[in-house]
Amino acid sequence: MIDLEPIKARLANVATPPPWKAYGPDALGRTFVNREGATLDHAAIIADTGGGNRAARDADLIAHAPTDLAALIAEVERLRGQLAFVACYVSTSASGSERCKVALAHLEEEHDMIGLADAYLAGFPEPASAAVFQSNTGEVIDGPA
Repeated sequence: MIDLEPIKARLANVATPPPWKAYGPDALGRTFVNREGATLDHAAIIADTGGGNRAARDADLIAHAPTDLAALIAEVERLRGQLAFVACYVSTSASGSERCKVALAHLEEEHDMIGLADAYLAGFPEPASAAVFQSNTGEVIDGPA
């Protein structure tokens, strides 16, 4: 599992806060990345992608990196929360398979899945009963009436 904390720390400590924007080409044909709304003061340039056909595309990728990384981190955290949510229900299900229990024990040991589930579920009411899923199809085979 990817540790998001170092990525989040680098993103939070970036020297030039986003949003960034690609500018250019300039009079020499070079494309730059700078803080959105900033001038092309060479002391403040985030990246100089040079000139040529690829420069604008490279600059665009660099310019969007902070925003894209933040969105990807949020999506990974959302999906981890959903995984924790499902793991919580499967692990508490009386009819959960032994294979699921072993897999969940491994996930819990490696990634504190129950802790994630607890944090995710803190704002949700307790359900009347949990659905039991067929592990290979995702089909609900037992659940609330």
